[in-house]
Amino acid sequence: MFLGDRPALGATHARLETVLERGLPAAAGGSGPAPCVVADLTDDPGPWLTRLLLAVNAAHLAVIVDAGHPAARTRRGGAPGTDEFAPLAAKWARTPERDQVVATPDGQRALLTFTAVDPATLDPAGRLARWLLDRAHGRLGNVWRDGLIRITRDGTGQAPSQREAMAAVHAAAPDPDLLTARLADLPRHALAATLRAAADSLGGGRDG
Repeated sequence: MFLGDRPALGATHARLETVLERGLPAAAGGSGPAPCVVADLTDDPGPWLTRLLLAVNAAHLAVIVDAGHPAARTRRGGAPGTDEFAPLAAKWARTPERDQVVATPDGQRALLTFTAVDPATLDPAGRLARWLLDRAHGRLGNVWRDGLIRITRDGTGQAPSQREAMAAVHAAAPDPDLLTARLADLPRHALAATLRAAADSLGGGRDG
């Protein structure tokens, strides 16, 4: 699937603005995630990339950005923009060996590539983070509560009640107002803090 205003020949197309706001169309992946998505972010001033990584659930993602994009700036001895994607580590792995820089008539473009992380490789905190990251357009408090119930049940065989889980969410949340927001709308620092708090909430899913 291609995302942007310049549809690629032979590819299913969706508007970037729609995907950033709502996620991929339900038909994009049928009964599962879309196998591969290419997105044109050449007009991105910087923050759109994080929103795109939250909005898209796919096996592979390739993103076209201007070569001057912050994420395309290679650090000495490291991969481009590695730390920028740390909060998303439960969902996406950077694959810089597949990146490319291409000269175009209107300047250089960089292709940044990502592969979805296998949830089976994650610990419980990582699986809860993945649950939240895969549902970034849902109401955060409800998504967090449901994920806490699922991950606790999968790990212990016993699930907290919805009331118990929501109490744990409220106790762990860095800011109660965030629970009525969507993960996709949070600034990066609040996103990272929320995912750390979600990991902490795994210890409080049941009353003692």
